[in-house]
Amino acid sequence: MVITTNGGVIQTDTSLLQVAPPPLLATSNDSGHNDFIIPSGLPGDWLATPDTNLWQGEAGINNPCPDDFRLPTEAEFVTLNSNASLTNSTTAASSSLAFSTPGSRSLSNATLINLGIRGRYWTPSPWIYNSNHSTLILFIETSVYTTIATRATGLSVRCFKDY
Repeated sequence: MVITTNGGVIQTDTSLLQVAPPPLLATSNDSGHNDFIIPSGLPGDWLATPDTNLWQGEAGINNPCPDDFRLPTEAEFVTLNSNASLTNSTTAASSSLAFSTPGSRSLSNATLINLGIRGRYWTPSPWIYNSNHSTLILFIETSVYTTIATRATGLSVRCFKDY
């Protein structure tokens, strides 16, 4: 594992990843292990009973960020991208925010996909049309936009600190 100067983590050795075989879904907000959980079907969540209250703010349940940090909401991410003039993965990477394109983990088998092609970053915001999905910001070669994914998809996070 390599930690970059801007705080990003790049996992270079996939043998470090432990994968929990289906249908080992977590029954609480703390799975009790660090394994990647592959859902056995819909709704595509790592929790047996999906919880849309996770990651909400610094004190949010299961916040993946260090103390005093949180995930930006979808609206905050959109504003940030606009203010920083991020228009594609190249401008995102060359900006002071240094967003990378680490790819993601497939929810069906935990393989790494789209390495160096896509940057997909979770927000804590559930999708308003189907709470089984959460919103994310996607950086690709030609554009930046918000989209959705099921919560068992292994995406990156970018933690922010309020000042």
